[in-house]
Parts: sequence; structure tokens; C-alpha cells
Amino acid sequence: MLVKGHTAECPQSEPRRYAWQSDGHLCVGTLAEYATAWEQGHCYGDLELSAELRTWSETYPLQVRPLTTDDNWISYQLAAGNESVNLSIDGRS
Repeated sequence: MLVKGHTAECPQSEPRRYAWQSDGHLCVGTLAEYATAWEQGHCYGDLELSAELRTWSETYPLQVRPLTTDDNWISYQLAAGNESVNLSIDGRS
């Protein structure tokens, strides 16, 4: 996974922490952690995730964009606010 958004020049250079619902339970983590859960739900269809991520003061709709399909791999970009995560899913599974 590749995470983009915050840079060293940003006063908050750490990835933002979000809250979301997963199968009716509250989860907290980074966009990369959300992407890991999204990948599992996408591959196995057994996980229901909220389509928005929240911080203490903001709500960010999740944006999912397919990037490429290369032989056995499918790449996606998940974005919330100014952060994004690129991930690749094994298309054979």
C-alpha cells in the first residue's frame, strides 16, 4: 500500500486518524487500516463498511477509483480528504 497526503512540511505530518463502522462496530485507524478492511470486504464480501470516514470535527466521503488491471492484480485508489491509499488486490482470489 502507498499512502499519500501529509508531508514532512505539514504541521500534522502523521496520517489522520478516522472512525468508521464495520459490521455495526465502531473502528478507529488510519486510511491504510481502513483500506485493509476494505480489501477484505471487497475480496470476500463478508464485511460491511461505512462509506464515510469521520474525524472529531469532519466527515469525509470515501472515494474509490479503479486504477489498473495487470494480469492477476487489480489496483485501486481509496481517498478521503487530501489523503489517498493505493492498493493492489490479487485477482486470482
